[in-house]
Amino acid sequence: MKVGDIVTLQGSMYSSYQYQGQTGLVLEKINLARRSGFPEALFCKVMWFKDGKVTSVKEKHLESLKHDEQ
Repeated sequence: MKVGDIVTLQGSMYSSYQYQGQTGLVLEKINLARRSGFPEALFCKVMWFKDGKVTSVKEKHLESLKHDEQ
């Protein structure tokens, strides 16, 4: 996943994200642990198309939408 990707929030069974199932745009990637190889610390700032708000969510809870290149 990279900045500029369009994503859908999949969440998890313990997730309380208000944007569950919503689509948004990745604005920034953040590693809160300041070290590589720690997937629980990888977050993305996402702007949601639903209302234009920006929230941080775990990268592993996002699914990148694929599209055909022309």
